Amino acid sequence: MIALAFDTLYDEAGEGNLILPVGGVIERFRAALKATKELGNKYRIFSTAGYTRRSPCFPEVKCMVSLTDQMRRFISENSEFVSEVPSFAGLSLCWGSDFEIQHGIKLAQGGFVCNGDEVTLVVATNWAHIPRVWLYCMRHLPCGWSLKIVRAKHYFSLYSYLREIPATIIEAGKSIWSWLVKKKKI
Repeated sequence: MIALAFDTLYDEAGEGNLILPVGGVIERFRAALKATKELGNKYRIFSTAGYTRRSPCFPEVKCMVSLTDQMRRFISENSEFVSEVPSFAGLSLCWGSDFEIQHGIKLAQGGFVCNGDEVTLVVATNWAHIPRVWLYCMRHLPCGWSLKIVRAKHYFSLYSYLREIPATIIEAGKSIWSWLVKKKKI
């Protein structure tokens, strides 16, 4: 399972108190965790979300604790998740769903998944973001892995909904171009 970040969980640059009501990152996490448990096999959770768009790998005044580390803290402080999360692998590497999926898959391949293992990648997001997440997953999903995208219900601004339309069109174009380039190389 790749836990996609969405928003900060704690005030004071990620070091303070939990911001209530909890936002999209927890709703995505809950939905993905539920779907993962329904698969019935052992599972691992990966997160590669960094600090900010401008500085994904390093802290800055606006965000001193990465979104991955905020998720780790939230899991450890909430009994709802402590017993449900057997393994949480997180590194603050990147920003954005495309890179989170790409690096999450690489993290899984780098020591957690052996060749020949049956793997189902589970990702959760809201309904407007699903087409773009599907494109990202299809671009990076290794051969032999299956995919399960789960709809999470959380707040998404009107601006964010409207922004998904051109963003999805752009990503579809990138995916088609990538597919054409791969096909020509073969």
